[in-house]
Amino acid sequence: MKSTIIKISLAILMLNTLSCNKQTTTFNDFKFASETPIINCGVENDKLLSEAVLSFENDITNHYDATNKNLSRAYNVFIRDAFAKRVSNTDIVSDHTIKVLNALKNTDIFKDNKLDYNSAVVKCLAQNMNDSGMKTTFNALLSTNSMKKKTFGSPLRSSVMQITKDKYLSTYVALDYFYSELLNIDLNNVKPKEAIKKEDPKIQPLVKPVAKEKDPHAGHNH
Repeated sequence: MKSTIIKISLAILMLNTLSCNKQTTTFNDFKFASETPIINCGVENDKLLSEAVLSFENDITNHYDATNKNLSRAYNVFIRDAFAKRVSNTDIVSDHTIKVLNALKNTDIFKDNKLDYNSAVVKCLAQNMNDSGMKTTFNALLSTNSMKKKTFGSPLRSSVMQITKDKYLSTYVALDYFYSELLNIDLNNVKPKEAIKKEDPKIQPLVKPVAKEKDPHAGHNH
C-alpha cells in the first residue's frame, strides 16, 4: 500500500514539474525588451512575450519601411497583406526572431501548432485590451469558441491604428498572425532576413569608379 502511494505521489510530482517547465522557459538573449515588460500578465514569460512583440515589430518595420521606420505604416501593410495572403512571414523573419520563436515553443502559449485561445496569456490579453470595441469583440469570440484569425480580421483591419498604441492587442497580432504561422515551417531551411540581405545577388557591391588616366597628348596639335 505504501509503495503504491509513493508511486502515485512521484507521478503527480513529475506531472507538476513538466507542467511548470512548459509554462516557463529560459531565454537570456534579450535584444529589445527591458526589465519592465510591455505587458503584465503575471506570468514568468512576460519579458519573453515583450521580446517577441518588439522583435516582430522590428522585423516588419525593416521589411515594409526600412527607410522611415514607421511602425504604423508597417502594421498597416502587414495586416493588409496577411488577410490578402500576400505575405510570407519567412521573408520577414530575422535570425533573432527565430530564436524567440524557439523559446516560445517551450511555453504553453501554443497548442497543436497554433495559438491556444484558452491559454492564460490569451485570456490576459483579452482582459487588458485598451479599445473597448476590440475588447468586446475579442472576448465575445472567445466566450463562444468562435475565435479565428479570419473572424477577427474585419474589426482588426478597421482598427489598425490602435495596434501600435495597445501592446496587449499588438501581442495578440504578433502571436497569432506571425509566430503561429511559422510553427509548421522548417526554419532550418529558411534564410533569415539579415542573411538574405548579405547574399542577395541582385545587390551589387559599390565599386569605386577608376579614374581615367589623362591623355598626355590631349589638347595638342601635331
